[in-house]
Amino acid sequence: MRALTVLALSLSLGVTAACRPAVGGQGGPPPAVLQQLPPPGAPGSSPAPVGGAADLGTPMNVHSGEVSVVPSAPAFAQGDVIRAVIANGLERTLYTEDEKTDCSIVFLERSDADAWRTVPGCALRRVSMVVAIGPGRGRVVAINPFSIHLRMGLPPTGKPAVGAGRYRMRFVYRLGLAPGARQFAAFSRPFSIHP
Repeated sequence: MRALTVLALSLSLGVTAACRPAVGGQGGPPPAVLQQLPPPGAPGSSPAPVGGAADLGTPMNVHSGEVSVVPSAPAFAQGDVIRAVIANGLERTLYTEDEKTDCSIVFLERSDADAWRTVPGCALRRVSMVVAIGPGRGRVVAINPFSIHLRMGLPPTGKPAVGAGRYRMRFVYRLGLAPGARQFAAFSRPFSIHP
């Protein structure tokens, strides 16, 4: 009987931990930006996410008044992991969800003629988790071209799912926790993936 009680308690603690706001993030290079900013004094609150000590990202150098998306390189070889830093230079906490490209907090977009096309891919099949980035903080994102998520559950083929071409990253965020809050976007500068 005692073993059942311990098992039930362990399961409930595990479920509670899994339902908290997302974690993760590391520092990185200083940011540069292309973005859509909220107007000064835009409505929306910036409370800390529920669930204990909030993970608001890693403190880093930011450009005041900007949300930055900075790839780790101007070009990548096909198959390389694509990394970028998302940095919050605003005075408010930013909120977004994961489950974007490769289950990250950014959309990878490929240039296709005159339009940018989103590279889909997150095969987790769970409810999205809220990820917060506090003022003066940031997060590192990584997109693995060999990820099963980019294949949407199809078996691996040994070839990267992200081919050669011109790409950018789009980070969509809001200033409050409410899912219906107005959304804003910051874009990386375009970068290339070569064979």
